[in-house]
Amino acid sequence: MGRIAQESTLKMSVAANERSADALETIAVALSGGEGKIKSFKMLLNLIRGGLISRWLHVGDQIPVNKESGLSVTVTGGITAATVNEDVFMAATGHAGTAAYEFAYDGAAWTLNGEAVELTAYGISLTGTPASGDTVVVHETASEIVFDVVNIEKIHRAVDLLT
Repeated sequence: MGRIAQESTLKMSVAANERSADALETIAVALSGGEGKIKSFKMLLNLIRGGLISRWLHVGDQIPVNKESGLSVTVTGGITAATVNEDVFMAATGHAGTAAYEFAYDGAAWTLNGEAVELTAYGISLTGTPASGDTVVVHETASEIVFDVVNIEKIHRAVDLLT
């Protein structure tokens, strides 16, 4: 089997596993009877797709969502400057909120939370030569956006059109 075919098969397998996980989450949510809170945008989509959203949200409810409002970088050691591609960084972390991410260089590799990482996977470009003990800290700030639930029936119809 060629490399492209293997990658295609792997992507299809990952997509199938994600759909299975979504289905399991929807089942768990259905069994809870609408107890708890919506913990992620993905959960919100699963509730809508599963036709369960009206158990959780009602007209007039508000959904607060964090939105990244800026990234800044501080560097130490042999690193003289760093830049961050916001889109790549946000996709890599999968998080929007106020946080600080400290990347440390151990002399051989960069780490984040003790795990080896490639800075390019986070959209980080450096100027200078890193030495053991150097750090790059990306500071993320966020603001809150509030969405108002206006008409759940329209949501159901829109989802029906999409599926």
